[in-house]
Amino acid sequence: IARSKWGTPLISSLFEEAQKIAINTILCYVNADIILMSDFLDAVQRIRKRAFLLVGRRWNLKIDELVNFDAADWESGLRAKVIDHGVLEKPDGLDYFVFPKGTFSNIPPFLVGRPGWDNWMIYRARYLGIPVIDATPSLTVIHQIHDDSHHPQGKEGVWEGPEAEINLKLLGGNQYAFTLWDANRIL
Repeated sequence: IARSKWGTPLISSLFEEAQKIAINTILCYVNADIILMSDFLDAVQRIRKRAFLLVGRRWNLKIDELVNFDAADWESGLRAKVIDHGVLEKPDGLDYFVFPKGTFSNIPPFLVGRPGWDNWMIYRARYLGIPVIDATPSLTVIHQIHDDSHHPQGKEGVWEGPEAEINLKLLGGNQYAFTLWDANRIL
């Protein structure tokens, strides 16, 4: 996977390599801090379009203990925590993308984990006439709340540093910063 001079993977390289080696027709990109539930695969299987981009909002949840995914009740336990303590993210926080293989090519060299590239994905799909499906009402997708200590400059480095500036320049302006408000289908 190609990387920036700071070592951050490039989205263009990730998607290009994944689409080269994928044996299935449907691909999914999910950020590493996301927990998917069993409703995710069910939702993907409901899509009957040849071309689409499935995206949705996430529930932000502080998880302080290990989740035992082998336990029969892990999912119901997390769902209960989401109901009691989860906060639904704004429509511009995008953490997963499901699409048919070959949908995205010529992606600018955005840096993963920095702003703008996720918004560009929705813009690009709409520009290409591909239905953008908001799956928020059908899914419980959990984002594990965390700090930005993985970056030497913390939150400021992630959202305002030179890598963020590169992504925002590649985005080309706020007119391309599409959000879930720009989805034209709802699952």
